[in-house]
Amino acid sequence: MNSPTTMPQKAKMSEGLRVFDLAAGQSHSVFLADGDCCQPILFYSGQQMMETIPEKHIPGTGSTESSPSMTDTYTLRPVLLPFCMNMGYISSVYGGGQSCLAQADLNVMGFISALHELAAADRKFYCRLRDVKKRVVRPLLKKESVCTVLGPTSTLLFQSLASCYSRLCHLTGQHSVSLTAFLRTDRDVKGLVILKHANTFLDMYQEYCGSVGNFLVMGGFQALMKPSVECFGKKLEVLRQLSESSEDKVPLFDLLVTLFYSPIQHVREYGRLLLKLATCFDVSTVEYQRLQEGCSRYEALSRSLRRKRKEAETTNQFWRTYSGKTTDALRQPLRRLVEESSNKSLTLQNAGRFSVNWFILFNDALIHAQVRVHGNQNL
Repeated sequence: MNSPTTMPQKAKMSEGLRVFDLAAGQSHSVFLADGDCCQPILFYSGQQMMETIPEKHIPGTGSTESSPSMTDTYTLRPVLLPFCMNMGYISSVYGGGQSCLAQADLNVMGFISALHELAAADRKFYCRLRDVKKRVVRPLLKKESVCTVLGPTSTLLFQSLASCYSRLCHLTGQHSVSLTAFLRTDRDVKGLVILKHANTFLDMYQEYCGSVGNFLVMGGFQALMKPSVECFGKKLEVLRQLSESSEDKVPLFDLLVTLFYSPIQHVREYGRLLLKLATCFDVSTVEYQRLQEGCSRYEALSRSLRRKRKEAETTNQFWRTYSGKTTDALRQPLRRLVEESSNKSLTLQNAGRFSVNWFILFNDALIHAQVRVHGNQNL
């Protein structure tokens, strides 16, 4: 390619690269992207000088001579600039005329590295949420058979789950943009959005985890299996790719549950990265106290969400094991199993000789089932 294109075209980047800043000059463009590690990498596209050594025939001698010369060429696609790794941690790029400029920091006490790791982790997380929303959630919502298969209750729960997923994706996108901008400012960690507006993040993740659990408890993921096969084919390559499953024999039900529960793992990542930032400050500083407090809140939420997932999975397994008219009448989205007596040596005082008693303790009710009747005692 010996001349620049006259029409704007999409730049083709390698798969897995996330460009978060770019700049353009008169005949070149530079792209700042996340690489395999937390240190950003730089790509270049456009005019470049290539050394050529043309051969010239010397008349009457039968020999040739060569002399090096510089020739203008243009890259077909953005190419990595290897020396960028020696520049430090680049946070932004600028371009104009025949020049380009990169703003970079040295990694002092691991602080800059930790900030870039936090920003890169959120950009990667947002891209994953966006892909799942685009390639899984939307196609299932648009499929007409989903409403028929799920029924009215689970359809509303799935719509609520999809809405929560969309809002979580939007919040993460906003946060990743704010972190990218944060790296170009004075970088006062007290101003980090996940610290200043921690309640917004905590509430969002609690709501999302609850919506997944409610859908799971009501048998929604089992019902989604048939529409999923219709949407994504029997090989389920899209689901396996997005759930990052390396095994080909993972059941479809497990793929769906794993895929929709996976966002809550990012809460633990917030806690880990805030702790990593805290270690860059003296324990007596306000920055350390704020970061440590934030770390504790996110780690506590992470433990709580894992416990809620376990409760929902246990409850769903209970309904699948003891399905029937009696138990189906007790099934509610917010109801979670605490304990049941089928495998416990419990007896009812003054019970008849042939009576069969079954006690089920939920988070909101105690059920005493006897043959085909049951008593419901609200808690």
